[in-house]
Amino acid sequence: RWDFEAIERRVERALAVNPHAVEALAWQAAARFALGAEDAAGALIERALAISPNNGRVCAIMGDALSGMRRFAESETYFRKAMAYDATAANPRTELGMMYMQWGKESAARAVLEEAWKLDPFNARTKTPLALLDRLDRFSEIGDERFAIRFDPAHDEIVARYFARHLAAIYDEVCTAYDAKLARKTIVEIFPTHTEFGVRIHGRPWIHTIGACTGWVIAMDAPRSAGDLPGPYAFAEVLRHEFTHTVTLAVTHNRIPHWFTEGLAVMQEGTPRPVDWARQLADALRRDELYTLKEIDWGLMRPKKVGWGLKAYAQREWMCGYLIETCGPD
Repeated sequence: RWDFEAIERRVERALAVNPHAVEALAWQAAARFALGAEDAAGALIERALAISPNNGRVCAIMGDALSGMRRFAESETYFRKAMAYDATAANPRTELGMMYMQWGKESAARAVLEEAWKLDPFNARTKTPLALLDRLDRFSEIGDERFAIRFDPAHDEIVARYFARHLAAIYDEVCTAYDAKLARKTIVEIFPTHTEFGVRIHGRPWIHTIGACTGWVIAMDAPRSAGDLPGPYAFAEVLRHEFTHTVTLAVTHNRIPHWFTEGLAVMQEGTPRPVDWARQLADALRRDELYTLKEIDWGLMRPKKVGWGLKAYAQREWMCGYLIETCGPD
């Protein structure tokens, strides 16, 4: 997650020095788009391309930012423009491929990643997801018209059947909670190594979590002990948490603050607030150390003190509870 208000402030300083800095204009457009001023963002991109026509870097910046916002269709448009403007650039193809993987379009991801590899056969950022796609081709799949569970048949067939049974049991309940009718299948991929899970989510093997959702795709570590896997965990809670992200992202068309979708996902787990969380929240309240609304999204990613990452999760859930108690669930 990016701090687009901080980006806006920095870019304004840069443009005060050079109002024709096209990369600064691209970053300003990304910030404006993220902050809800989509028409202004488009005008800034037009201004940048008028200064430097056919500038692939301008479009790649927008494509990357939109991908981070899970605005996949808009991101694809800008990455495609970047590729058209510079046929020799590998990076826009690589980042488009990573975006396609998060979007659940793996065949499209392979096509552009292979193009990028031909242009730059030394880029680990390209090679790593290509190797993972080869691995995914060997996965098996079970499911129905609502979801697809993909797994390594040599290790996780039994686990996958438990996943499918639980997702079938919660599917209608979670969708009904948000008046959602999902337009496509939810893809759940179970990874037999934590390294592969990390690559699947961010293209990098060092991701310190066991489950993640990018919209229509949910990736999870296999809940067992082997190799670099973290070991057994309450997969039913994690699967419900991540599926809640899929639903809330879908019904808002990915226009939902990160703290809000996280808080709702924690609430949907259906377990009481842990005592440690309650103590941490009470202590933070007493010390005037609760996160502000502007700080809460960064509280998990960049905690200021040891243990404050969990405090961010706890406070997100508390904030959602406050909204429901104050305004009602509707």
